[in-house]
Amino acid sequence: MTRSKVWLFGGLSLLAMAAVWSPSMPARADDSCMFANDGECDEPGAGTGTCAANTDSSDCGVGSTGTTGKTTPGGGDDSCPFAKDGECDEPGVGSGACSAGTDATDCGGGSTGTTGTTGTTGTTGTTGGDDSCPFAKDGECDEPGVGSGACSAGTDSTDCGSGSTGTTGTTGTTGTTGTTGGDDSCPFAKDGECDEPGVGSGACSAGTDSTDCGGGSTGTTGTTGTT
Repeated sequence: MTRSKVWLFGGLSLLAMAAVWSPSMPARADDSCMFANDGECDEPGAGTGTCAANTDSSDCGVGSTGTTGKTTPGGGDDSCPFAKDGECDEPGVGSGACSAGTDATDCGGGSTGTTGTTGTTGTTGTTGGDDSCPFAKDGECDEPGVGSGACSAGTDSTDCGSGSTGTTGTTGTTGTTGTTGGDDSCPFAKDGECDEPGVGSGACSAGTDSTDCGGGSTGTTGTTGTT
């Protein structure tokens, strides 16, 4: 065999080997999913799971492995079948129909309930009165509760103290602080009516109708002092 033929044969062999060893082309986008190009990833793990992996490439990214879910600013994803329906379906803060962290848009990224407000303090009784008591101005208080009780309240003001009503109105008790981080697991949640005990109808347990009851049971209002 001549030298020129050897070189020609060798060159063809190298070309054949290069063709076999050449790196594969980058993966092409596959949008065979029936919901492709709708702006939402439908591959499992990274989206709704309605379609097979790597069949919604435009929405999920070319060659997506389906391991990274679409997140919201607050954390979690929307892989719950009931995501973006306006109702939180995560346990503890919603209906519990889906797993925690899978209904991020509706649940606010896994946010907890708000802290209940503190009850208001009752008012103190008003003052006033006169000296219509028969024993007024004798140097001894004769009103009930603060004196002998021989006269009605507010009728021996000079002896019992100027403008005294006799008995001072009782101060209202301070309301208890609402529970923190309630949820909406009450069957009647989000119907515009509070159904927790003490502050609503009592049809549900405390802390289970947070949206309607303001995120926790409200403290009781203090009693008004007597006049």
